[in-house]
Amino acid sequence: PNPATETWRQLRLLGSNVKLMRAALGIAFFWMLASLANLNIDTYGITELKLEQQQIGLLMGTLVAGLGIGSVLAGVLSGGKVELGLVPLGAIGSASITLLLCVVGNRVDPVAATTSTQAYFWSSVLLLCLGFGAGFFNIPLEAYIQEKSDVQHRGSILAASNFVSFSLILSASGLFLVMNGWLKMSASQIFLAAGLGTIPVVIYVLALLPGATLRFVVWLASHTVYRVRVYGDENLPKEGGALIVANHVSWLDGVFLLLVSSRPIRMIAYAPYVNVWGVRWLAKVFGVIPIDSGGNRGKAIVRSLKTAREAVAAGELVCIFADGQQITRKGVK
Repeated sequence: PNPATETWRQLRLLGSNVKLMRAALGIAFFWMLASLANLNIDTYGITELKLEQQQIGLLMGTLVAGLGIGSVLAGVLSGGKVELGLVPLGAIGSASITLLLCVVGNRVDPVAATTSTQAYFWSSVLLLCLGFGAGFFNIPLEAYIQEKSDVQHRGSILAASNFVSFSLILSASGLFLVMNGWLKMSASQIFLAAGLGTIPVVIYVLALLPGATLRFVVWLASHTVYRVRVYGDENLPKEGGALIVANHVSWLDGVFLLLVSSRPIRMIAYAPYVNVWGVRWLAKVFGVIPIDSGGNRGKAIVRSLKTAREAVAAGELVCIFADGQQITRKGVK
């Protein structure tokens, strides 16, 4: 009976959680970029590639196919958890591909009556890749907003997120009208503007999710060398604070724990190992709790353990290795 009041209430509910609001804005940006690309493909095909309408339909089909493949692969690579490390990779891919579409469009002879097979082929490949990257960007954000929203208010939060998304989809139509109609920008120039406009989003996402990005990159690298089998991961709590006590079988134990957990884990580590150039920044990104043995060793250890206790009390996961800084001499058991 009062949609304006109800919509405003749902938007305020979404805005009360900064992390969910960021995810909703990311999803909305994805749909705005997708809508702009969809509108621009028709102009791009007719004015620059000199295509028939049927061929333009195939271009749109490749974009949709790429989105479908990228979305499914994002789900597979997430491994049953919300993998935000995919978001920066998808943002980088989307920005790069839209810039490359501008390059391909500008290489077509404007006087020619028909397009070259090469330009049509590369445009199809790039649009396929654009959809692929968009799937990597969107799916983790969609999963995050569903998993992290409170069960009692999830419908309202999803409704508010959809309202923001469709508002930006509508704005994409106006933006296309301004660029193509008023400013007389070519389709390639619109792709260029979209790519350049995505760069600040890439920078913001990388600054916001450095740990998730690095963790996923390491995950990809590790799976080219190791075959990782995970047992009992259901024992890691989905929410709330917990202390993980692990054996120190190899120097990669901490890395693998970070890779298989759906939540960040703050490692307790020997200070001299993390307070070195190149490692200090990584330790800060992942929230490592160093145990400092310098000066008054007893007070330093108590101070580190107090920090760890406060982290657990605040709802974080903290891991300490039972063997300390040494590799275990007792085997995996």
